[in-house]
Amino acid sequence: MRTGVLVGLFLCFALSCVQGEEYWYQDCAPGVCIPQSVHLSLTGASTEMVVGWFTLYRSATSTVRYGTSPSSLGNSAFGKQSSYLYSEDNDITFFQHFTKVTNLQPSTVYYYECGDDLGGWSPVYNFTTPPPVGSASEFSFAVYGDMGIANSQYTQSSIIRKAREREIDFVFHIGDIGYADDYRDAMYEAVWDQWFASVEPASSLVPYMVLPGNHEYSCSHPLGCAYATNFTVFLNRFLMPYEQSGAVNNMWYSFNYGNVHFVAMDTETDYQGAPEGTHMFGDQMTWLEADLASAHQDPNVKWIIVGGHRPIYSSNCNYSKGDKPEGDPVNLQNAVEKMFHDYHVDVYVCGHVHSYERDYPIYQDKPVYSNTTDPYYDAESTVYIVSGAAGCTEGFATCWNTPQASWSAYREATQRGYGVFTVGSTTLAWEYYASDTERVIDSFTITKN
Repeated sequence: MRTGVLVGLFLCFALSCVQGEEYWYQDCAPGVCIPQSVHLSLTGASTEMVVGWFTLYRSATSTVRYGTSPSSLGNSAFGKQSSYLYSEDNDITFFQHFTKVTNLQPSTVYYYECGDDLGGWSPVYNFTTPPPVGSASEFSFAVYGDMGIANSQYTQSSIIRKAREREIDFVFHIGDIGYADDYRDAMYEAVWDQWFASVEPASSLVPYMVLPGNHEYSCSHPLGCAYATNFTVFLNRFLMPYEQSGAVNNMWYSFNYGNVHFVAMDTETDYQGAPEGTHMFGDQMTWLEADLASAHQDPNVKWIIVGGHRPIYSSNCNYSKGDKPEGDPVNLQNAVEKMFHDYHVDVYVCGHVHSYERDYPIYQDKPVYSNTTDPYYDAESTVYIVSGAAGCTEGFATCWNTPQASWSAYREATQRGYGVFTVGSTTLAWEYYASDTERVIDSFTITKN
């Protein structure tokens, strides 16, 4: 058991524990519920920000105090808290809190703290609100998948530095987040706690957007994990803007940031032949097509970027269509590629394969470009990127098919890394960094006139 839980069990005897409808809980004693693992998320509005955090027990309120000066946090916003964890021995792990701060000014620095007077307050952090929707002002965001708590220290330290120095405006983590399912049952929640704590120096400063991967589905340990099935942790520990985008839950959603429309899709469920179930949460494909069609017609949208966990195109052994003529990636390609082409999706970025690969614009297994000098100039179809080497214990995917596919431009599987997109008014520039040295390994720019 974790130290915090042992302390909690002692306090449960010293104080009064109240039985709820689904679990036992203990209210916070003074100073006991100092917020942990503070993390921000976007709503799609340039005047809002969601602040999330955890407490060991139920606190009196879920309050965020904020202002434009660190010494003057005169405004307050109030949110909600909940817990999905309970057990027969009355052992509560934590409560999660989410508070949406509204009526902010775009492109403005705000200082904030979260918690309350009884349980305790977090340190004072700051964030910058997004630019106005449709704005052509430049911004950058980091992209990677497959992180975990092992072998990710250089990726984390580099992302934290970029967040502190405002070199990135948010993070887009494309699945396989904490890898808690690779650990024993008793460690499952503790690993999630450790992962959240490790990224807090970044996630408390810039929004940390996530989407589900296969390692979020359940605990794969032979002894099982009581609370880990059906993406439970992912659906409860994060709050993504699914309601604002007409989706059913965190599994898929979209949002606008500046002149970009972002879509986070679920490659694990809810399309024909999905690996974890064709019908689990809702009609994702109808939602996706309507969302892309709307974005394609939106005058505020210059670029459309879709993130998902699994690749549609990969030339890595055991994950190419030639190696797996049935199942994914074939089923995923059949479900979405035509939509991406019809609604002019500029980039699809994913992880899952523990390597890096950049492709030329592709459609139906063929490179599609007329400008041989620069295939990315006025790209005629979607560019596909695999960025799945941020960390984790499972090693690199080092086996490549030969000869290299005509649509594959660059591939690498010997270094931990992550990507950064910088969005301009007519350009979408990508740089892929080695995590340990922060050296740029690969780069390209999509230009749209």
